[in-house]
Amino acid sequence: MEIKNAYHKRLEASVTAIRWLLLQGLPFRGHDEKESSSNRGNFVSLLTLLSEHDPEYAKVVLKMAPGNCQLISPVVQKDIIHA
Repeated sequence: MEIKNAYHKRLEASVTAIRWLLLQGLPFRGHDEKESSSNRGNFVSLLTLLSEHDPEYAKVVLKMAPGNCQLISPVVQKDIIHA
């Protein structure tokens, strides 16, 4: 049940970030999204900001998510948008 709750929280954070970027008409991706990059793109930067201000998100997004379930790939973003 804990894994399911973490997934739902991670999905909620991704949907929140996507909705805000769409409403603002901003691009999602950056040129270099590596962790060492100073500008990782709007989507990853917004998820980072959300996790800094919400401890529940901080527990489940980006580095805290399993590698195969971070919900940050362009394909996943487009699936969320179309849903």
